[in-house]
Parts: sequence; C-alpha cells; structure tokens
Amino acid sequence: MGESAVDARAAMERMKDELPEEEKDGNVGKIITYAMNLLQSGSSFRQAQQQIGELYTLGQHVEALEQLPEVGREALQEVCEFRQVNSTESWIDSYLNHLSETVSLDETESFEGVAPDEIPSASGNTNKLILDSVKKYHQDRCNELITEMAKGSAVVAACQALKLYIAWKKISEASNVVSENKNEFTAVNRNLERLKRMVLEFLDLCDRQPDDRSIAQRMTKINTLFTSTLGKVSNLKVKIDGHIQRLDLLADYSAIDGVVNLATVATRAFQLWNTWEMLTNHTKALATASAAVFTVLGLGNFGTFYLSRNALKDLRKDLNEAQDLQDRLQELHEQAAEAMSVIPE
Repeated sequence: MGESAVDARAAMERMKDELPEEEKDGNVGKIITYAMNLLQSGSSFRQAQQQIGELYTLGQHVEALEQLPEVGREALQEVCEFRQVNSTESWIDSYLNHLSETVSLDETESFEGVAPDEIPSASGNTNKLILDSVKKYHQDRCNELITEMAKGSAVVAACQALKLYIAWKKISEASNVVSENKNEFTAVNRNLERLKRMVLEFLDLCDRQPDDRSIAQRMTKINTLFTSTLGKVSNLKVKIDGHIQRLDLLADYSAIDGVVNLATVATRAFQLWNTWEMLTNHTKALATASAAVFTVLGLGNFGTFYLSRNALKDLRKDLNEAQDLQDRLQELHEQAAEAMSVIPE
C-alpha cells in the first residue's frame, strides 16, 4: 500500500476511534469501515498495477535484447541504457546483481557507473549470456511476485474465513431463536387468553356486584398474571432486539467483505493474466488456489448477507408480534384497572 494510502487509512482509523461508542457501530462507523476497506482494495490494485508495470518494462527489455544482432557490445549498451532509464526502480539493483553472476564488463565488476559510450568491446557470446540471464531474471521476478502475493494472502484469507465462520454461527443462533420464540409465543398467548377471561369476568362482576368482597382479590390475581406475562414479553423483546442489532451489523459487514474479497480476486486475476506464461506449474497452482479461495470467500460473504437479511425479516416479524402481545396485555390490564378505580372503597 502506498504511503498516501497508509496515511489516509490511519486518519480514518483515528476518526473512528474518536467517535462515541454508540456511533462506532452506527451508520458513521459503518461508512468509515467501508471506506477503509475500499481504500485497502484500491491500493492493492494500484500496487499490482505498479508491479505488473515493472515486469512489462522488463519484458520489453527482453524483446529489445532478442532483436539485437549477435554482437556483445550492443547487448551491453542495451543493459547500460536500461539501467540508466530505470535506475530509480528499487528492483534494478537485484537485476544487475543477477546479471553480473553471468557476465561482466572487461574491466569492471558490475554495470554501475558505466556510460554507454564507454562500453568496451565484447564477444558475440556475451549477447547470449546477457539474454539468457535477463530471461531467467524476468521469469524469477514473475514467479516471486505471484508467490509473495499468494503467501501474503494466506493470513488475510484465514482471517476472512474465521469471520465467515462467526457470521454463519450468528445466523444459526438467530435461526434457533426464531424457532424458540414459537414456544415462548405459545406460552404468552396462553397467558393472554387466561388474562382475557379473568378480566372479562372481573368487569362483569364489577358491573353486577360492585360491592363483592372478592373484587380486590381478583384484581390482585390479574396484576400477578399481567406482571409475569409482561416480564416474559419484555425479555423476549430484549433477546430478539439483541439479535437484530447483531445481524444488522453482520449484513452490512458481510457486504463490505464480499466487495473487498471479489476486488482481491480481480487484482489476482489481473496479475495472473499478465504473468501466466512466465510462471512455473507450482506457482500457477498456488496462485489459482489463492484466487479460488477469495472467490469462495466473496461468494460466502454475499451468501451470509442474503441469509442474514432473511433471518432479520423473521426476527423483525417476531419483534412486531411481541409488541402486539404487549399492547394487548396492557390494554386488558388498563380495562381492569379502570373498572377497579370506580369501585367504591
């Protein structure tokens, strides 16, 4: 990742750390996290472009050497000119060191500091030695780039796989809660029907015999049943709402991870497309496996997003049902309380 991208990511992380706790998991925190992931993905693609650009330049250098006549001097001149044009690239030193293992100038140990017009004479064999060295170096650089990419992605893939596992576990827990809610709703509805009968009998008694001594006792039983049932409904609402909050965040982050993982696949495909012919079979297998893993992770992320959204629908339906039960309970209790309030003491 480039220096500017690192600075931007660090600034975003500071912004998120400075947010109040309730906003870190809110929309502002989500937006910052999304921007950080996209920044990382974009920087990775730009880095891949830069690396492929270096290899492309080296490939052009190989083509230029292949077109030279079988005279060593021209090949040496091409190497020196290549060094001068690309002297700012960090990998040029490695290239020169690799080249000097096979061929060197007549009076120097390396190509550093040699101007093209100062190149001494050389034999035609020098041309072939240089060309073979550069081709070997080009292939080594391609395989090194792709291998480093695959190895560097292994840790990221492991973390993404762990996040995917945790996500599926949360969805499974939410699905279990939806199943458990059915039993709890059945129990609450049973109490609600019982409370409804008690309140109807209570209202009838208050209307027919307002001086009946059992009215206070009946009201106490109504209050007891109302309080216990309302507690069950409240606990049910808290449990459901907790899972809704977690799944809501999970869905958002799954979508973000899916975009980033598929962007990683695009980056890897871009690298492979431009280096495939230079890669060994081992490197091809390693890189293909890496791209396949991120493809699976990306599809898994979007699968998680879909399943979490479906689970959210079920949970919100249960939450609405719980709220409806609470409203009906309170309405019945208010009717009994109102009737009790007009009974003379």
